[in-house]
Amino acid sequence: MKINKLEITNFKGIKSFELDLKCQDAMISGRNESGKTTIMDAFLWLMFGRDSLDQTNFEIKPINQTTGETMHGLETVVEGELEHEGKTLLLQKVYYEKWTKERGSVEKVFTGHTTDYYINQVPVKQSEYQEKINSIAKENVFKLLSNPLNFNENMSWTDRRNLLLSVAGNVGKKEIMATNEKLRELEEILKEREIDEHKRVLAATIKGLNNDIEKIPTRIDETNRNRPDISEIDFNALQGEIAALRAEQDKVRGKANDIKFGAELSKLTLESAQTETAAIKLSNKYSSDNELALKQLRNEHTDISNATDVKERDLRAYQSAKEGLARSLENYDEQKKELLKQWEEVNNRTFTISLEEVCPACGQDIPKESLEETREKALKDFNLKKSKQLEEIVTKGKTIINPLIEQTMATLKTSEENIARVLKDIEDVKKRLQAKDDDITTLQKSQKTVQDDPAYVSLMEKAKGIEGNISKLKAGVYDQEKELAAEIEKIEKEIIAVQERLALKDQNTKALERIEELKLEERALAKQLEQAQKQLDLVNLYIKTQVDLLDSKINTKFELARFKLFEVQVNGGLRECCETLYKGIPYSSMNNAARINVGLDISRTLAKHYGVNIPCFCDNAESVDDYIEMDGQMIFLYVSKEHKQLEVKLFQKEN
Repeated sequence: MKINKLEITNFKGIKSFELDLKCQDAMISGRNESGKTTIMDAFLWLMFGRDSLDQTNFEIKPINQTTGETMHGLETVVEGELEHEGKTLLLQKVYYEKWTKERGSVEKVFTGHTTDYYINQVPVKQSEYQEKINSIAKENVFKLLSNPLNFNENMSWTDRRNLLLSVAGNVGKKEIMATNEKLRELEEILKEREIDEHKRVLAATIKGLNNDIEKIPTRIDETNRNRPDISEIDFNALQGEIAALRAEQDKVRGKANDIKFGAELSKLTLESAQTETAAIKLSNKYSSDNELALKQLRNEHTDISNATDVKERDLRAYQSAKEGLARSLENYDEQKKELLKQWEEVNNRTFTISLEEVCPACGQDIPKESLEETREKALKDFNLKKSKQLEEIVTKGKTIINPLIEQTMATLKTSEENIARVLKDIEDVKKRLQAKDDDITTLQKSQKTVQDDPAYVSLMEKAKGIEGNISKLKAGVYDQEKELAAEIEKIEKEIIAVQERLALKDQNTKALERIEELKLEERALAKQLEQAQKQLDLVNLYIKTQVDLLDSKINTKFELARFKLFEVQVNGGLRECCETLYKGIPYSSMNNAARINVGLDISRTLAKHYGVNIPCFCDNAESVDDYIEMDGQMIFLYVSKEHKQLEVKLFQKEN
């Protein structure tokens, strides 16, 4: 695509300018702020509604240099005559103010801007206009090809990298592995996993293995330090010592049992138990007789109490129903009031209408006969609608609300009668319940207890005498039992002390076994680390091969530009990046001339990739004295103090 002619009217700082390029390359010279970049902005706005800074929200209309305010009442027009694939395409955009006369107002007021679109002088919708331009080149492609700095300065490094890979084509696994026989081992290792993912897995694995290996000597040393010293312990002698202590302990326990279970003490203990059993039997008999009489009265008391609960539950149900009915009655009353309010609101409505006396389409006065006819029809519709609404409100009140109120009041009266009846029943039941409570109290006071029976009193006195004799007998042997118990405890402590020394043998054995386990674990981890490191070396070789192949494929597509796609990290790993180089100098450190020429080189290759040439605007062209040859149309914007007015110089490309 080439620009044949570009006409600009009232666009930013340009009042009127015609750029007649005749589809040739051009050098546009002028001082700063003379309008060079504005020409580029006008073309980009014509195509996509943006300026050279990729802004959509910028001031399009001219600004009064004295007041600093936007100039009103002007139409901004940009028209471009383009040549594409041997055909002429005429595009035009007209940007103008929109003034609207509000109802009842004489003067029009400013309400915003609107834009009209034309293709070959035929008005079209914005969507059709944009679709036509997109058929030549999509907006993102247009940006890349129309500005040589766009690729390096406006795209993220990831987008730049992905675009380069799409231009040159990525390097597949099979292609990389075919360059080195060693890399074929990775094919089975990777399977479905990507190389970067496998590298992260390996890095984490190696880090974990190194951490585990570093900890093992410390763990072995700690186990050794905690291992008991048994070099001077005779474990056979300790076993004999425990056996002797056990025998001595059994002997002392025998003496204690002989004292504790003497014949006289056994006889008194048996007699005490027999006396206690006889007293318990007599007490149980009294308890059974008394409880039987009380049980009958308590059962009757329970039946009456249950009847009370039933009546009270019925009362709560009737009261709840009454409350619900009362709420319903209030609700119906509110609905009735609301209907009355609605009826009054509808009845009080008056007919009003406001008719436009001027036709909004043509601006002519509407005939009075048409206005009167419209008013009469609207009045008739209003009265009919009002009458219908009043009738609907009255019908709803008579047929729905009033019957509901009458039915609810009747049900409410029945609920009140039920409540009165249940309250009387509850009062009667409570009187019966109180009478039964009195019967239980009278029976309890008249019953005899076992403590009043002479036989029970005699048994309790006998038991007390036997317990006294047992206490006297035990007092004599207490000191001996205490002494023997202390001796048994002393021997037990000696046995535990010897057992603790015996346990040192097992502790030592387990510690030695644990040390051997740790050594085996260390050897296994070292083997795993060796295998993981070997895989990591293969992965790094794979990535380096991939880098070399990518660099070769991509760099052959460009004359000047070279690209750094990977960055070597401190740990030797590779990190993806995308930095443009020229003679080894990164883009951020290039001078303007190098940046422009490298940008043109990239734009030229991308134009071939996308299969389209777009007019390329080269701003600050004065910084370059030798341009790279381009296939598409070039428009150089040249700062020159000598040119007070814009000067356009056309030139043909050298064949």
